[in-house]
Amino acid sequence: MVDHLGLEIEPSKDSFTFVDYSQRNSGGIIRNLQVQIGNALVLVDFHVLDIKLNWNSSLLLGRAFMATVGAVCDMQTNKLCVT
Repeated sequence: MVDHLGLEIEPSKDSFTFVDYSQRNSGGIIRNLQVQIGNALVLVDFHVLDIKLNWNSSLLLGRAFMATVGAVCDMQTNKLCVT
């Protein structure tokens, strides 16, 4: 998929532990990927994770991205508002 989209992956030795205590290693980092939020384009670095096809998970957003876009999390309704 990365080759199809013309993206370049930098090697990474980072690993991630999820709330269910499962762990995944980073397959690399895609830097400065443009993400459109409303009318704004934000440059974001994404880690590529090798996960199972039917693994129940959502997109993971880091603190730097959330702070940049002014994210507000409503934990009671399980919603994320990006301003």
